Amino acid sequence: RESGFLARWLYVIPERRALDVYPLESLPPEAARHYGKIIYGLLDMAPDTDPEGNKIPHVCPLGHAARELWRAFHAECRREGEKSPPLLEGCLGKLPEHVARVALIFHLAECAANGTQPSEILTPVMERALALGNVFAAHIRRAVETLGDTAERCQARDLIPILRKHRERLREARAAEGMPELYAVKPRDVVRGSWAGLEDADAARKVLDHLEVRGWLRRRTVPASRSTPERRTGRDHELYELNPAIWEGGE
Repeated sequence: RESGFLARWLYVIPERRALDVYPLESLPPEAARHYGKIIYGLLDMAPDTDPEGNKIPHVCPLGHAARELWRAFHAECRREGEKSPPLLEGCLGKLPEHVARVALIFHLAECAANGTQPSEILTPVMERALALGNVFAAHIRRAVETLGDTAERCQARDLIPILRKHRERLREARAAEGMPELYAVKPRDVVRGSWAGLEDADAARKVLDHLEVRGWLRRRTVPASRSTPERRTGRDHELYELNPAIWEGGE
């Protein structure tokens, strides 16, 4: 995940169906013939040449309308990615480039089937590539959900090094509240610092609860001293103590 490997896959999750008999049907003869025609067409395709006659790669630019369709798809993927968990953001970030390559493959297949040279990629080809891209996008969302890459889990991972960095600061804050030598964090500490992008107490509490389940923190309730605002309002301290078995040693 951290190297970006998972984001480079195009995910397809088959629908679950109970099959009593394994399908034994062969590839239809017409499909096999058409596939063979395209492969031989690609092999027989003349290379492009420069003014001196040297062989150079074919360049297949996007036509203006096709490019605008692709740009709109790119913008939409970026908008969704900005509010998505990191793995989904990475997958969506790679998807527009996948779609561009799919459009190129469709274009080359058409050229090979028709015996024409590669040229500008036009709107109909891009529309078909985008239709397939939308299918992949739906499957990517399902795959990421299956992998368990929720925003809450990702924020929990981001919060761990922040808590480690501010360990002494948290101890000092608790000492000021009458709890000396207690390394603990409150939801409001997270919100005040906008740590891991958390700006809501309920969201911070859910992430801290997740870290407690994983053993990083221990939830505690400590009666407030008489001199603190919590005691005057009748509220106890809601704390998440840093598990000494994990956090001892600080930095």
